[in-house]
Amino acid sequence: PVESLLGILAGGGSLAAIGAIGTFLLKKDAMGGGDIKLMAAAGALFGAQNALLAILFGALLVWEGVRAI
Repeated sequence: PVESLLGILAGGGSLAAIGAIGTFLLKKDAMGGGDIKLMAAAGALFGAQNALLAILFGALLVWEGVRAI
């Protein structure tokens, strides 16, 4: 139970923070609520460390895709 709560905070909280920073910088919504909810659920199921790793790997995949263009 405690690990699930930490996973929710790590997965959902990190994306919520990134979304808040993006909204502040861009002056418009930068991230939808579905992304945050999905990573919060992933964090609850798989743990905080795995949720953060999923965010990192997702960012790396996007970075490689952008570099390839």
